Amino acid sequence: MGGSLTREEIVERFIEAFEVETEAAPNLVYKDGESFDTMIELTSKMLDSALADWSDHYLIKGVAEAFVVVVPGLSKKLIGEFDFVVHDGPDACIVDVIE
Repeated sequence: MGGSLTREEIVERFIEAFEVETEAAPNLVYKDGESFDTMIELTSKMLDSALADWSDHYLIKGVAEAFVVVVPGLSKKLIGEFDFVVHDGPDACIVDVIE
């Protein structure tokens, strides 16, 4: 069985994968004030938040999962994004990283 990765190793692997994805999307446009580097910084903050109270029993089911909620009486839908969705046994948990 493999061993655990350090925080630095996880970030480095993310950077490598993110570079591949961004190179494959030549027309990629970041939001105002965002860049490749700010995405790496955000990823590092999200990782720190996740690792602060991490349980070895968690199973990551999603990262940056979009959601849409129809609110009765409103003409627009509530649209957002969950930072992480993890499973702890049969229970799902939504993790929001506060900057």
